[in-house]
Amino acid sequence: MGFIFDYHLVLNFKKWYKNMKIYKQILNIILTACFFLFFSACYDSAIITTKNTFFLIFSVWYDSHTNYIINSKPVADAGADQIIDNSGIQVSLDGNNSYDADGDRYTYSWNIISKPSDSIAALDNSEADCPTFYGDAVGLYEIQLIVNDGKINSIPDTTIVKVGKFVVDTGQTQFYAVNFGEDSDYTINPPSFKKLNSSGAELDDSVSVWSMVKDNVTCLIWENKTNDGSINDYDDEYTWQDAQDVFITDLNSGSGFCGYTDWRLPTVKELSTIINSGRFPSTVNGDYFINTKSLYYWTVTTYAGNTVSAWLVDFFDGEVLYHGKTNSNYVRAVRSGQ
Repeated sequence: MGFIFDYHLVLNFKKWYKNMKIYKQILNIILTACFFLFFSACYDSAIITTKNTFFLIFSVWYDSHTNYIINSKPVADAGADQIIDNSGIQVSLDGNNSYDADGDRYTYSWNIISKPSDSIAALDNSEADCPTFYGDAVGLYEIQLIVNDGKINSIPDTTIVKVGKFVVDTGQTQFYAVNFGEDSDYTINPPSFKKLNSSGAELDDSVSVWSMVKDNVTCLIWENKTNDGSINDYDDEYTWQDAQDVFITDLNSGSGFCGYTDWRLPTVKELSTIINSGRFPSTVNGDYFINTKSLYYWTVTTYAGNTVSAWLVDFFDGEVLYHGKTNSNYVRAVRSGQ
């Protein structure tokens, strides 16, 4: 009895072989052994066309040496959130931190998925790695990036651009006066925070372990203090200079704390934004900023009236004052967005 190889059978076998979810070299060894046994047993009676036999064997060999690794999905990175002080300014986006684990070339696809109702903003080139647009209206712009390696799309990544000055509400919500005009009469940008893990991913508010805190109003990312003797330990005090030369340097060493190397001391205005004047004592939101001392914390801002001093924030009563730079105080690092 003879065996005739059909050309379409060969093609279907090749298609099945390419889709096997295992390493093709191992399968190639098994197939080679099977072919050897098949030819040995059927040598006298097999009717096998030279064309089909060569096509099958060559196709299996080629695929086993060139296509045995399963394609990985590329990863899109739309860049850090941004705050632009004034409208009408050109905003630059950056997708260069996107990547493909297989080393495949990929294309970009940007899209503005939300913007202020009075904005007509549009991207200058939605397929560029670093497109731009004009923030023509005050408000929030949410921009999405998807990359494609020619085979599959990445998971979408988004970045937020805030255009205009966003002043955080003081947190004072209790009424003390009859006349209108106190802080409790205004609710514009109430304090809002989000817990982040060590990779920068947002966590549910109920989690008990987190590494960073994102301010949803200012987009600043704050270091979360610990009680474990690490560089983040809340008990450590520094002089103003050592806070930068030792503490900040250590945070940014190697791959950096949580993978970031742009940590710094906050300015006096930045550190003041996490004061909650509706709390006393300990004028900070303890649900997010755990392990915070109700004492003085350094800022990077030098006191203009006497440059041997710098501004600090007292988280006992929310006071902003200055101290000599040689004094030792507590620290909390910040970075400018995610």
